[in-house]
This record gives sequence, C-alpha cells and structure tokens, in this order.
Amino acid sequence: MSDKLRKLLLFGLFLLFLNVCKAVKINSITVPQRYEIKDDTEPLIFNCDFTVSDADTGFVLKWLHNNIAIYQWIPSKHPFGLGHFKGRVDLNYTLPTNDRLKKHSALVITKPLLTDSGNYTCSVQTFQGADRKTDEIQIIDPEDSIDLSYQFEADGMVKLKCSVYNIYPVPEVDFLLDNKELNSANDKDVQQDTELFNITVTTVLNKTEIVDDSPMTCVVKIPNTDYIKQEHKIYDDPNKPAATKTSILGLTKLEQSDAASNENNAEGIRLSSTAMFSSLLLVVATFARF
Repeated sequence: MSDKLRKLLLFGLFLLFLNVCKAVKINSITVPQRYEIKDDTEPLIFNCDFTVSDADTGFVLKWLHNNIAIYQWIPSKHPFGLGHFKGRVDLNYTLPTNDRLKKHSALVITKPLLTDSGNYTCSVQTFQGADRKTDEIQIIDPEDSIDLSYQFEADGMVKLKCSVYNIYPVPEVDFLLDNKELNSANDKDVQQDTELFNITVTTVLNKTEIVDDSPMTCVVKIPNTDYIKQEHKIYDDPNKPAATKTSILGLTKLEQSDAASNENNAEGIRLSSTAMFSSLLLVVATFARF
C-alpha cells in the first residue's frame, strides 16, 4: 500500500471517528444539589439535555444511580423502572417538547428515600455513538430541633453544648462566639435511631474568654450542600456586678423615696391650707350674725 493511500485511509478513519463522537452529545443534566424530605414531599425531577444526529438509529436513554441502571426508555416502547426504583418512578411523565427523542427523557422519582443520595448518570446511546454525564445529590431529612446550652464548671471553665435531633445525614456542628468560629477542640457524640441521627457536640472555654452578653451560636451544616441552620443564645455571667435597678421613670430607689416623701409633704400642706381656710370661713359667718 502506497503512503498516499495509507494517509487517505487514516484521514477517512479520523473523519469517521469525529462523526461518531459528534453523533450523540449530552449538553447538560439537571440534578438538584440537595433535596429535603418533608411531610408534603414533591417528586424529585432530573433532566437530561442532549443532541442526537437525525441520521442516528437505535436510540436508548438510561438513568443510572451509582452506576446501576434504574430507568430505561426506547422511543418505540413505554419507559420502565429498574431495581429498587421500580414502582417509585413516574413512567407517564412527559416533557412539553415536540422532540420525540426527549418525550420521556426526564427521571421523576415520586417517593424519594434517604438511600437515594448519590450519583445520577444520564446515558444516551445509538448505533452510531454514546455519551453520558453524572452529577451528585444529597437527600436530607431536616432536624426536628437544635438545642444550644452552656454550663459553668467548678474549675472556672464554661462548657458549651449543642444537640441536634433526628437529622440525616450526619451534619457538621460548629460553635461561634461573638460571630467568630471557635478554634477549641470539639467532642462529638453520634447516636443513630433507625435512619436518623442524634448528635451532641461540646466544647470547653475559659470563663475569661467570654464577655458578658456575648452572642453564642451553634451552626449545623450538611457537607457539600448549602444546607445550614443556626441556634442562638446570649451569654449571661451570673457573677457579674448587680446593676442598679431603676423605675420606669429612671429613678433610683433613694430618688423614688425622696420623691414619695416630697409628695406626701405637699399633700400635707394642701390639707392644712384647706383646713385653715374652712376655719376662717366659719369665723366670718359667726361675726355676720351679729
């Protein structure tokens, strides 16, 4: 074979390779970063946008969860669910499009479970080529409550404690003091009740490090998501000097006493004046008879 013929053959194979690569292309997939399970849980929807050549044949679309097929659709057939997603996928969901190859391309999970966290892959195949894209989602069951407290230790230390009840997955729990993250080491206790977790985190500070009326904050975060919750409390030092109590008018107790005394004296003067005036009228009336 001549060099010229060999070069033409290689060039032809290269063009064929480019055509095959361009035959199927997934442009993007839409996978929410997180999904919260609630009492009125809505379906979880994933979308897959792709481009397929008009000349392509043998189209098959699949969705995979952690590399295991859970949904498949061939345009000439009805879509179906696979594995533990069978019965939890809306097989009648259609996209508002005129593109027949995208009618059932979305994955709709009607009853999301905590175990549905992980990687989701959209796979598109034809006889001429294939492509796939993957993204990750975290399923979250929000906490029932967050409890932040502190207590004074005998050695002059202050123990901060934050408890998070019935949450999934295990969150990161940190403390803020005066809106600044504490660098002290935290002790973390994790207990699991069925699928949910109870977490208690404690840290110890020297009392001298805390200014009275300082804001304390417990920050709860789910890693790799934008989920964040906070609980706040104001530090109250029981050994702080007692503040002078004032009345609504802003008077001290002594000032209130003086004011009351002055008011009583004034009232006495008014009563005395009234009595004297009455006596004077009585004398005038007596002389008038004569």
